[in-house]
Amino acid sequence: MEQQFKHDVFLSFANEDIEFVTPIKEKLKNKGIIVDLDGLIKEVEARDQRDSSRKASPLMPAGDAVILDNSDQDEARTLQQVLQAVHGVV
Repeated sequence: MEQQFKHDVFLSFANEDIEFVTPIKEKLKNKGIIVDLDGLIKEVEARDQRDSSRKASPLMPAGDAVILDNSDQDEARTLQQVLQAVHGVV
């Protein structure tokens, strides 16, 4: 049976996240996994552009979505902000 959720969390990736992603890239490199970060970012941006501009079911936040800007926050603060938003809606 498929599980139904009351809330969706829509996450987006911004170029500012490079500072967050770069250490992960280095950890993967140390394990022998090479990541083309610039290529990956271009692929994600192209995918998001395609998905958000398609006619059928475009990728976009729902009309009643709560938009959270976590540009200057760490992971713990971001999670706290998401949980506060969800509990505020419930």
